[in-house]
Amino acid sequence: MTKPSKSTTYLLIGIAIIFVLWGYFVLYDIADPYKAKTIKKISEPYEDPVYLIFNWETEDQIQVGKKIYLQIEAIGLPYNNTTLPPIEITIDETYLNYWNDENTENHEIMDDPKFRLDNWENDSLRSKVIPLRFIVPADIPIEYCDYDLSSNCITIQNIIHPAPFDLADEIKNSRISITASLVIVGLSSIVVWSRFRNN
Repeated sequence: MTKPSKSTTYLLIGIAIIFVLWGYFVLYDIADPYKAKTIKKISEPYEDPVYLIFNWETEDQIQVGKKIYLQIEAIGLPYNNTTLPPIEITIDETYLNYWNDENTENHEIMDDPKFRLDNWENDSLRSKVIPLRFIVPADIPIEYCDYDLSSNCITIQNIIHPAPFDLADEIKNSRISITASLVIVGLSSIVVWSRFRNN
């Protein structure tokens, strides 16, 4: 069996590099969900600051229309794990889309996303993971209710600003452009290699 020539080896290496880059820039982003944390400091009405940690997970970015999974935790609370009433956090319905899944035929309506922080874990109070969808690209506030402290809720502004709906199209077009560029590079390499081999 004859050994492949140097030009063949270089061509195969070039094609392999193209496929690796294509897999990284296109397939990796699709397969791996986008995860992010945002942290909000609450200085009042507590004596010491409390920090709310928002754990976001979605497909590409936190944007209008995409289903987003959110889990909230609070650290620095002046309580221990014997706290009876949970802390409740709600997002106003005017910011939300209640459509559950565009792929279902049952037209399921999404529940109100009320986050009950009632699960102690490593000195933090956590909620369950709850799905939601934003409907407007605006600064999103929340209502924060600590019933151990007061019966009144406080509004906390600017938790997140989801990206506009058309971001999905921009991401899709970018992926198509990257794929087309890599295909052109790959085909050009084959043409150059073929001419080089025939000469």
